[in-house]
Amino acid sequence: MISAILFDLDDTLLENDIERFLPAYFRSLGKFMAPRIDPARLQDALMAGTGAMLQNTDPEITLQQAFEQVFFTKLGMDRETLTPEFDRFYAERFPILKDLTKPVDQAVQAVELAFGLRWKVAIATNPVFPLAAVEHRLDWAGLAPDVYSFDLVPSYESMHFAKPHPEFAAEVLGRIAAQPGEAVFIGNDDAEDLAPARALGLATYRVIRGPEADAPPVRGQGAMTRLARELETDHCEAVFMLPADPSPCALPALLSGHLGAILNTFRESRWSCCPQEEGWGPVEIACHLRDVELEITQPRLRKMLAEENPYLSPVESDSWAEERGYRAQDGPQALRDFAAARKATIAMLQDLQRADWARTARHALFGPTTLAEQAHFSARHDLLHIEQLQGSAAAAGV
Repeated sequence: MISAILFDLDDTLLENDIERFLPAYFRSLGKFMAPRIDPARLQDALMAGTGAMLQNTDPEITLQQAFEQVFFTKLGMDRETLTPEFDRFYAERFPILKDLTKPVDQAVQAVELAFGLRWKVAIATNPVFPLAAVEHRLDWAGLAPDVYSFDLVPSYESMHFAKPHPEFAAEVLGRIAAQPGEAVFIGNDDAEDLAPARALGLATYRVIRGPEADAPPVRGQGAMTRLARELETDHCEAVFMLPADPSPCALPALLSGHLGAILNTFRESRWSCCPQEEGWGPVEIACHLRDVELEITQPRLRKMLAEENPYLSPVESDSWAEERGYRAQDGPQALRDFAAARKATIAMLQDLQRADWARTARHALFGPTTLAEQAHFSARHDLLHIEQLQGSAAAAGV
């Protein structure tokens, strides 16, 4: 059952020819910054910084960090001097680019219908722009974020992966605490949007425009008007293309995207948040994630890779919080240790072949299992504690 929907923005919710938009954007920014920086030099630095974002695969480095490390180094100027000027550009000049775009017919209706279905609704635009630029483009689409309460609006400040890395969709799912099998990705580009989403196990719908949109209906694609019409029906999921055979080889990307989501959720929380009733606060959650990764997840995966059909003993970890005095431990250090452990897990799984994922074991509680299923258990465990952390932050008014 679908319960989460991810909408691409450009040429999905908003008509925006990127081949036309980006040169206009570069010209506008270059002209605005010309009193401080030669436009050609600025464009070279922008392209280099954007390249660094597109190549980043480290879940501990935000796209903003990847961009700025290259951009300001190439310019030979400091961040503190230029950032106020860039902020002023996005407030005063970027909105002029609206004239290059226009809303997509019935896109607002489709989004509103998704909200009406009580699905989680996330924007899934490539997060290589600051939040201010993304919010302007949503406004141009008729979907101002101060009116529509999206579960996620990604930007380079908070995201760690860009398209077409499957880790991007995985991080979006982690941020909204949704599993791949309960989500659909709506986009216009198969290579950038839909193929990576299908690899993770998401359903997809390709938005098409022009003469192709008038062709006989095909499952998994059509005009935005068709999507809006189908979302009004009781069988709307029939319009989506289901992944034929999600590859378990995408599981490392899922775990990596989740790590990025976990780190961002901790950044948006406060270590001083009190635990919810009968629950844990951020410190306990960080310690628990660390110990489960090191003492349950990794040993089980190693055992399954080294032995034929091994027996996996049960482990009771819920009592560790009190037994090990989690609340008195160093939460930020526990989180750093978890991140290092998760990256080691990903490295262990990164180059496995499909046959490796089918390796079996006998779980004390769940019976016969496979390596892929154990990795899925770890991913679902991530979502449980992301939701717990979000609840703790919400209860504290963060």
